[in-house]
Amino acid sequence: MPAAPKMANLFDQIDTSGSGVINQAQFTQAFQTMNPAAGFKAMGASQVFAALDPTNSGSVSRPAFVSGMTGLMAQFRSTNSSGA
Repeated sequence: MPAAPKMANLFDQIDTSGSGVINQAQFTQAFQTMNPAAGFKAMGASQVFAALDPTNSGSVSRPAFVSGMTGLMAQFRSTNSSGA
C-alpha cells in the first residue's frame, strides 16, 4: 500500500473519537502500542508529534498527519539509502 493511504488508515486508528484531529496524548498512546518503524522509534513520540504540529497547536489534522508522516518516512528512506 502506498504511504499516503497507509498513513490515512493509521490516523483513523488513532482518532478513536472520529473528531478529525488527534492530540499528543492520543498520538503517544498509539506510538507505544502500534510498534512504529525504527526511524520513528529513534525520534520518539514527542519529537515526531512536534514535527507533525510545527505551530504547537496541540492537535494534528488528518491531512497534516498524512503529509507529515509521509514526509518523515521519505526522509528516513533517503537517510538510510545514502548512509548504507
